[in-house]
Amino acid sequence: MVELRRSGARWLKWAKVRVPALGAPRAKAVVYPSATLVRGYEPMFVATKSGATHSGILREDAADEVVLATGPDTEQRIARAEIAGIEPGSASFMPPGMAVVLAKQELADLVAFLKSRQ
Repeated sequence: MVELRRSGARWLKWAKVRVPALGAPRAKAVVYPSATLVRGYEPMFVATKSGATHSGILREDAADEVVLATGPDTEQRIARAEIAGIEPGSASFMPPGMAVVLAKQELADLVAFLKSRQ
């Protein structure tokens, strides 16, 4: 964990100087994904009356159904009548440690991609 903090801090310093257009909040969200959850990207867990659990990003909360984004192009529709409970998650779906796994330019590319998807 100490190495993750050091790597993350080094990458954030590099990104601030080399790629200022990325924005500090976006860069921090990639390096420390569960520190703060961005509104609209909070993980949600839906339990059904049959005992199944579904997880994803809440895309639609309608009177008759809930729609969870489960991937870039996939979603799960759950009928409201089948839902036993909905709970927000406390940790991001983005895995921690990206500053250790990816090279600096790869992290910059990831943040730029996330910025383009808004």
